[in-house]
Amino acid sequence: AVIGLAVGAFNGYILVFLVTWVHSRPPEEFMGRLMSLLLFASIGLIPVSMALSGVFSRVDVTSLLVISGTLITLIVLAMIFNPTVRAMEPAAQASD
Repeated sequence: AVIGLAVGAFNGYILVFLVTWVHSRPPEEFMGRLMSLLLFASIGLIPVSMALSGVFSRVDVTSLLVISGTLITLIVLAMIFNPTVRAMEPAAQASD
């Protein structure tokens, strides 16, 4: 229960941080489109990923976890070495 609470609190913090960061990036006219895409990716695809994980876990759980970890690692490495992602900076704050 303690680990679940810690993971949930950390996930909530990261989610708030991510949404706030995403809100600071695009022009206002794209905000609705961006948020719909973000919510679809984060909430709409969860049942699909759970169903696929359930199917693949029937074959071999170890392979499922190794493949998932490898995919996450490859995506992170691709983003680390992508100059566009590395050049992202917070939007300039409006001065009062």
